[in-house]
Amino acid sequence: MSNYENYTNVSLNYDATRIPSAAPTYIRELPRMCGKPISDIHVLDAGCGTGNYSLELLRSGIGKVTLLDANVDMLEKAKNKLDSYLKDGRIGGFIEATLPDIPVDDSTIDAVLFNFVLHHVEVPGSGHAITRETLFSVAKRLGSVKAIGVQTLVAEQYRGNSLSAWYLLFFPERVLQIFDERLPPFATFQDIFLEAGFSSVTKIPVFQSIICEDNLNYNEVKDKRFRSTLSGFSMFDVSEEDVYVKRLEEAMSSGEWESLVANCMENRRNIGDSVVILAERH
Repeated sequence: MSNYENYTNVSLNYDATRIPSAAPTYIRELPRMCGKPISDIHVLDAGCGTGNYSLELLRSGIGKVTLLDANVDMLEKAKNKLDSYLKDGRIGGFIEATLPDIPVDDSTIDAVLFNFVLHHVEVPGSGHAITRETLFSVAKRLGSVKAIGVQTLVAEQYRGNSLSAWYLLFFPERVLQIFDERLPPFATFQDIFLEAGFSSVTKIPVFQSIICEDNLNYNEVKDKRFRSTLSGFSMFDVSEEDVYVKRLEEAMSSGEWESLVANCMENRRNIGDSVVILAERH
């Protein structure tokens, strides 16, 4: 997919924080968007990682899931996790492929989900982040798909006074500028999907409790194993990581930490920790 992270290393601790926080949104919205009962819906989990989303969707009644990822170790863990569903015939396949390539017959797929994955995609041969043109070609390529779901961060969730993802406190500006390049605003997604033939595009906030409630202890963010599960930290150089941890320690000792996190939690109630962007064909 890209050189954004070492995905084999990430797979070792992937399940620690990568909970399927948008799964309830998909379970609620996909039957309406696809025009069929949940048990008849076939989902492509594109950039599936270790299969956390696929597992939750299957548990919640989705009829069939096909999984796609660029990393064989991620797929192997997903296979082990979903073995019982594979035996029940509810797995359409495990596909090793590098996005933006999607080597599936989209006429058999009702919905494609990209969960925290598009910012990892690079234009082939360039080493640069996915472009508007590439996003458009992916959306256009999925001509028979009724629905596309994208879980992502948008700028108001990781920048400035509206920041809601507390672990992003003290991220260096250089890294935030990379976020700006790799995380298009909602308006860009909306324009792309409408131009590609989708009828409506909506944005729904998502609340990710494992990151914003269960792990409020700053000591966990100081733990390199915890940071290795969150892709933003992969863009740090060694000195930036040291500065980040030192800044956390200073905020905790000065009492600043509690007020900063309280502000993030207040923002979170208004805008969520991430969003799901849903593109629908009528």
